[in-house]
Amino acid sequence: MISKDVYEVYLIADLPKNYKLWNRLNDSTGSVMDNKAEGFGRDGNKEFVKFLSISKSSYSELKVQFYKCIGRDYIDQQNS
Repeated sequence: MISKDVYEVYLIADLPKNYKLWNRLNDSTGSVMDNKAEGFGRDGNKEFVKFLSISKSSYSELKVQFYKCIGRDYIDQQNS
C-alpha cells in the first residue's frame, strides 16, 4: 500500500528535519488514494476516469518528491 511505503521512508530517512518535504510526500500520497476513492464513488465511468487522471497527476508529484529525497541524500535509490 502506497501510504505504508511512504511512511516507511519517513521512518528510515531523516525527514523530521525537513518537515515541508515530508508534508508534500504525505499530501501527495493522500491525494493519490483520495482521488481514486472519490472517482469510484461518483456516478458513471466518465467521472471515475476523470478522477483517475487526477490521481495519476498526484502520483507524478509523489515521484518528484522521492527524487528530491534521493537528491538530498535522505534515501538512496535502492531503497526508494
